[in-house]
Amino acid sequence: MLFATPEIRTIHGYSYLYGVEACDNAHICPVCTTRRMANARTELLMKMTHNLDGGGSFIYGVFTLPLRKGHDLAYRYKLLNEVKERFRRYLRPLEVKSGIIYSSRYLDEAWGEEYGWNPHFNWVFFLPEHIEEPQVKEFMDEAKKLWIKAASKGGLRGVSPLSQNLEWVSTQARAVQLAKYITHHSYYPINLKLRELKQDGIWKGLLPFEVLEASLKFDDKLKTAWIEFERASKGLHRVHHYSNISKPSKGSTRSEVTLDRQTDEGFS
Repeated sequence: MLFATPEIRTIHGYSYLYGVEACDNAHICPVCTTRRMANARTELLMKMTHNLDGGGSFIYGVFTLPLRKGHDLAYRYKLLNEVKERFRRYLRPLEVKSGIIYSSRYLDEAWGEEYGWNPHFNWVFFLPEHIEEPQVKEFMDEAKKLWIKAASKGGLRGVSPLSQNLEWVSTQARAVQLAKYITHHSYYPINLKLRELKQDGIWKGLLPFEVLEASLKFDDKLKTAWIEFERASKGLHRVHHYSNISKPSKGSTRSEVTLDRQTDEGFS
């Protein structure tokens, strides 16, 4: 989003905008973040549709960590990133075995009054057409185990396989639903009935902009949660893509390739 009063100047026949400033943190700008996630939604749905049209399918997974009272969002981001790095190393051989060429990861957060912010990953693994149900089930079972292993190697205990949800998807209707859900994170909740997210007098499952909206309309105490998100999220990127295609460089071996031009800071 651009602030201040822009001025158009023409130099050597080309027009430029001057006197503008860019957002310091796109995650807290309802204009920038909505535009970016709208683009991510279109891209994700196109990839899903292309894969389904070719006879393939995909696995949608949610990977999270247990919440401990006293941990702020910045620390939880740090833990999540460390586990993710180990998980990627453990998972790649399984992806190659299952014929998975590429996957896409989306950072998400929800806030609850009891435990605070819960950062987690929505992950989409694209499957080839020839993969059979036993292979899919094996991949989903092993992926859960590898996430738990990655957490345990970092000293995190209590990661439950029941909290890691994976779903095999092979229909366009479900693809449309998931593309909307995965990228709904940053849409500003205009006219949402936020009071419905308060259960038994406690706020539960609020997305970042819902926290902001609720703090302005219903509960001034939520401003602290919004400020925590504002500070901790600066510099992070929500979307990251992986590929198991070998790099075409001399002496290279099968490796991970970033398909996205954006570079994650702390979540690469």
